[in-house]
Amino acid sequence: MVKMVEDKQLIRQYAAERSEPAFAELVRRHLKMVYAAALRQVNGDTHLAEDVAQTVFADFARKAKTLQHSGSIAGWLFVSTRFAAANAVRAEARRRAREQEAVAMNGIVPNENDGWSELRPMIDEALGELGETDREAIVLRYFEAYEYSLVGAALGVSENAARMRVDRALEKLRAVLQERGCATTGAALSGVLAASSATAAPAHLAAHITSAALAQTATTAASSTTSILKLLLMKKIALVTAVALAVALATVVVVKTLPKPPPQTPAVAADDWLKEEPGVKKFQAQSHVPSVGPDQSVILGGWSPHPGKRLLVFITPTMMDSVGNKVDPPFGAQAQIRIDSKFVEAPDQVLTKLELQSLFTDENDSKKVVRCSASLCQSLLNSIGQSPGADLLSAPSVVTLLGRQAQVAVQDSEMIAGKNQLLGPSVDFLPTLSADGKSVDLVVIARYSIPAPKDSQ
Repeated sequence: MVKMVEDKQLIRQYAAERSEPAFAELVRRHLKMVYAAALRQVNGDTHLAEDVAQTVFADFARKAKTLQHSGSIAGWLFVSTRFAAANAVRAEARRRAREQEAVAMNGIVPNENDGWSELRPMIDEALGELGETDREAIVLRYFEAYEYSLVGAALGVSENAARMRVDRALEKLRAVLQERGCATTGAALSGVLAASSATAAPAHLAAHITSAALAQTATTAASSTTSILKLLLMKKIALVTAVALAVALATVVVVKTLPKPPPQTPAVAADDWLKEEPGVKKFQAQSHVPSVGPDQSVILGGWSPHPGKRLLVFITPTMMDSVGNKVDPPFGAQAQIRIDSKFVEAPDQVLTKLELQSLFTDENDSKKVVRCSASLCQSLLNSIGQSPGADLLSAPSVVTLLGRQAQVAVQDSEMIAGKNQLLGPSVDFLPTLSADGKSVDLVVIARYSIPAPKDSQ
C-alpha cells in the first residue's frame, strides 16, 4: 500500500545522493511495466523494446531532480515509454527499409484468438487519449499488476473508489477502441490488459540499465540522453556473454508460492470481502509496517472470534539467498524473502498477562500492529502454546521476491447457507526493500473466516 510513497523517497534519495541502490530499486520495480509497454508499441520486437526501456530509464536518471516532486512515477514512465517507442519505431522503419531481411520479429506471440493481435497496436495509443487519472488507474491496475488497495493508495482514494475508478477508465478505453473500429467487451479488454502484464523483462536488463545510466550520470549531472544511449550501445556489445550467464543464473532462484484458493477473496476490495454473509464471520487486519529489520517480527489482529478469546497473527520475515540460507544486510534488490505467519487463538487473560492487550479490538477490521524482536515473538508463542485454552490454528509460510506480491492460504471449502465459503486464514504480503537497504517495508493483509456461532445466524 505504501509502494508509491516509497518510490518518491527513493527518487529523492537518488536525486540528492546519486544512490545506486535507490536507482536500482526503482528500475527493478518498474522495468516489467516499461518493457511490456515498449514491447506492445514496437510490435513485439524484443531487441527494440530493450532499447526503448534503456532510453526511458536513462531519461529518468537525467530528470530525477524534477520528478521527485511529481505524481505517480508509473504514469510518467508509461508516457515516456510511448514517446521513446514512437521514436524507436520510426528509426527502425528507416533501417528496415534498407534491410528487408530483418522483418522477422523476435518476441512473445500471444494466442491470436484472445484478440491481442488486433488490440495490441491500438492499446497504448488509445490510452494516450485518456485523461491522466484514468490512464494512471489502468497502468497501475493492469500493467503494474497492483491490487486495488495499492491502486487506491497511489491515487489517494479508498479501495472501493479505486475499483470504481479503474472500471470507469476501462469503459472509457473500450469506447476509444470502439471509435477506432475495434469492438470489444469490458471483460475481454480487462483480460487482454491483464495478460499483457505477464510479460517478463529479460533477466539481464535491470542490471544493464542501472549500470549504464549511473555510469553516465556519475560523469556529469547534465548528461544528455543521447550520450547515455551511446554508452548503452557500447555496453550492449560486451554484454552478449554476460546475458547468457545471467539467464542461466536466474534459473537458480526458486520462488515458492503455496497453492492459492479459488480466486474468490484475494482480488476483492477489502470492504467487499468484509461484507456480512449469512453463517460466516470474517476478520481482517491490514497494515503497512516500515523498516522491519533482521530478526524482527510483527503482530496483528486482536479480534474476538469467540467470547473471552482473541485471535492474533504473528509474522516474521527472513531474507534468504537463492538456496534458502539466511543472509545479513545490506540486502540486494533481487533477494528472496521467506515470510512465516502463525494464527493463534488464546484467552484474553493470557494475552493480557503477556502485555498484548493493546491489540484488542471489537471491530472485525483491525489496523493495530505491534513490532517486536523475533526472539520475543517466539517467546510469546511458546508462552501462549503452554497456556490452557490456547490454540495454534495454522502456520502458513511463503517464499517470494522483494517487490512481488504473494498470497498464502490454508483454507477449507464449506457449504454455508447455500453458498460455497472458504474458511480459514489467508495472508497477502507485499515486501519491498527499504531505502536504507538494511530492512524491508512490509504491507500485510491478514484475513480469517469462520462459521458464525449458531445463535447469531
